[in-house]
Amino acid sequence: MRYVFSVLLMALLSTGICAQEADSLKTEHIEEVVITAQYNKQSVKKSIFDVTVINQKTIAQNAANNLADLLNQNLNLSIVPNTKAGKSKISLFGLDGQYFKILRDGVPVVSEDGFGNNIDLTQINLDNVAQIEIVEGSMGVQYGANAVSGIINIISKNKTSYRWNINTSLQEESVGNEYEWWAKGRHIQNIGISHSPNKHWFFNLNVDRNHFTGYLNNNKGKNYSYSDGLRGYEWLPKEQLNTKFNARYKTDNISFTYKFAVFKELLNQYNQTVITSYNPNTNSYEKNADDTDYLSHRIAQDVLINGKTKQQANYTVQIAHQKQTKKLRSSVYNLYTRTRALTAYQEYLSRNTLFAKSTINNLVHNKTYNYEIGLEYNYQDGFGSALASVINTRDISKKMSNIDGFASAEYRPNSKLFFRPGLRYSIQDNFKNQLIYALSTRYLMKNNFELRTIIGSSFRTPNFDELYTYFVDANHNVQGNENLIPETSFSFFTHLKKNSYFQNNTKLTNKLKLGYINVNDKIDLAIASTSPSLSYKYFNIYQSKSIILSLDNNYNKNNFNMQLGFSLIGLKESLNEQMQSDYNYNIIINSSLSYSIPKVNTTMALSYKYNGKQYNYVEDSDGNYIKSTLASYSWSDATIKKSFFNNKLEGTVGVRNLFDVTNITNSFQEQAGTHSQNSNINMGYGRSYFIKLQYNLNLK
Repeated sequence: MRYVFSVLLMALLSTGICAQEADSLKTEHIEEVVITAQYNKQSVKKSIFDVTVINQKTIAQNAANNLADLLNQNLNLSIVPNTKAGKSKISLFGLDGQYFKILRDGVPVVSEDGFGNNIDLTQINLDNVAQIEIVEGSMGVQYGANAVSGIINIISKNKTSYRWNINTSLQEESVGNEYEWWAKGRHIQNIGISHSPNKHWFFNLNVDRNHFTGYLNNNKGKNYSYSDGLRGYEWLPKEQLNTKFNARYKTDNISFTYKFAVFKELLNQYNQTVITSYNPNTNSYEKNADDTDYLSHRIAQDVLINGKTKQQANYTVQIAHQKQTKKLRSSVYNLYTRTRALTAYQEYLSRNTLFAKSTINNLVHNKTYNYEIGLEYNYQDGFGSALASVINTRDISKKMSNIDGFASAEYRPNSKLFFRPGLRYSIQDNFKNQLIYALSTRYLMKNNFELRTIIGSSFRTPNFDELYTYFVDANHNVQGNENLIPETSFSFFTHLKKNSYFQNNTKLTNKLKLGYINVNDKIDLAIASTSPSLSYKYFNIYQSKSIILSLDNNYNKNNFNMQLGFSLIGLKESLNEQMQSDYNYNIIINSSLSYSIPKVNTTMALSYKYNGKQYNYVEDSDGNYIKSTLASYSWSDATIKKSFFNNKLEGTVGVRNLFDVTNITNSFQEQAGTHSQNSNINMGYGRSYFIKLQYNLNLK
């Protein structure tokens, strides 16, 4: 019943769909411009796709340092933290991060798990971001493999209104109820410098440090000397350093952009086992623990050329190189002297990628039709070492590449109707070649109704671990499968949007979404044999179907904004040839309020999200599938942002996780129905408070 009030309120707002508009009083609203999956920059209304835009104002209001900070309140996106690995992944429509692609300026972001997929959101920094664009539905024709459920495209800033812009910020945040200056909590510092010496050139440099000191909860930290399982942290400490530089040269007919970024993250893992031993050199007993540090290092370079030919055709050429490595070092920590004996860092995982893409459109100058053709090349060189026993027990080095040709056409029989069919053919070196298609439409109807559809196919290629994992020892037998084939999918999405304008500068936007995703040959780990011992292997054995119904409403009047959304997601999986699951439904509700007081340069915001019960299946040691239930929970954040001295100084204070969410119960019942088991999943580290100060200096 906790969300009944929200549903009723949403229903009341939705009556605006049928309300009489005050056309004579319609106010001109500035349309946001989007570039994701467009031939050219378009307003949101003219876009062929339904694009959700998160602008700089929203990012600043949330004091968001990374994507995990920002996306937690999104209606259909769910953030899934993994405290043991120090990561946060994304889930959309019941499908995990392997089916959702994250790009920065159109380039897939590399990680140890994939190329644009399964990204650790805490590693995606949001400094120097102009806006974030989200498209839900199959984007395979536009963005290739693994864009099954949708994409996020992070758009970087590439201009400034001033000759010099210098901004620096300091953010202090508690981690639950734990905070001490520099010793506990979360500590973020940033400095950014932008320079535009003339109308042609733009330079930007950003340096950001994010130090998360970990969350103890009931644990006792690294200096705890008893071997009772309480040593260390519940959420692992880590420190991140981001450095980004970009330069842009622009004329009337061409622009050239170069970007360079370096990311480093140090994650500390403290062993819960304390070993007591005798040291003959000191003639005394010592207590030691074997700890491990994990160092991630990512370097990215990107060259982008946008231009026009003499015939006014638009072309883009983009080449990007990214390399991510992970290293570890072991240490013996003496709990009496509090000193460490360190080994040297050793590389245990790397992903080296090359991305190249070129497109050309507007080859015909006709208001009725246009078309685009393009080529895309992806190369991955992966390495996994036996040092990382959680991945494999022998060194593995493999390469994967593909070259894709794609084309689409735009047909506008009139100003209201818009069609875009498209095809992509992917030539794979490791798998069978793939042909996928899409048809997108947009229809601007009377009374400010907008109807959009996306029908298309896509595919997901097996990742490095699914293909090449080899983790075999006395206690484990988990192996990859080089005979895996790409998963294929079909999806259908339709979006109905309505803008209503009323008196007193009031606007109501209602959006209804219906969707369906069918994934075939889904890859998962399954029992390969039971004799002479139990062994697991990756197979193409599952089929997954998702159905989506969502309603999103936005009410805006002067300085007041209210958003209210409802989503119902049904997920059905065929777990093997004999077992077919029913649809399991998950209800999500989100809402946000914001109010600006221009006289005192202050904005207040409150957000709320209800995540209903989620159901899935887990496999026991006998190969039986057991239905598990993840309990529902609510998440809420609140912020107040105020500007001083003509916006030179900005202060933001806020509370994250108002309902103090920590662990969520995950329960399941064994096949016989006589035993039930519960486990806890870490979803948050409790109610946290933050304060952020930012200073902006603009010089003309």
